[in-house]
Amino acid sequence: MIIVVNIGKTLVNSSHLEATKRAWSLKLNKCKEHEYVIGVAKGKIECYFQLIDVKVDKILANRVEFELKTCTPKQITFIDEYIREKDSNLFSIQRGKYI
Repeated sequence: MIIVVNIGKTLVNSSHLEATKRAWSLKLNKCKEHEYVIGVAKGKIECYFQLIDVKVDKILANRVEFELKTCTPKQITFIDEYIREKDSNLFSIQRGKYI
């Protein structure tokens, strides 16, 4: 359903989209099963994206890159409710997590 990635370090020098979209050490096929990607920093959700496609990263071939589209307010509400329902701990995200 949702991929959570920690963008805390890259957010300093990048936009939310740039910080979220590439160089994740995640499984390509597993990522394709998900609909959304959210970026978190220090346990707080910073950005919400709809996952359009997942590819092998152009620079680091052992990582994935996302093609993303900004979520609508309705999608954001859905994601927030889903995370609350699952009682997901966003502070523990090191790199990426599937929820």
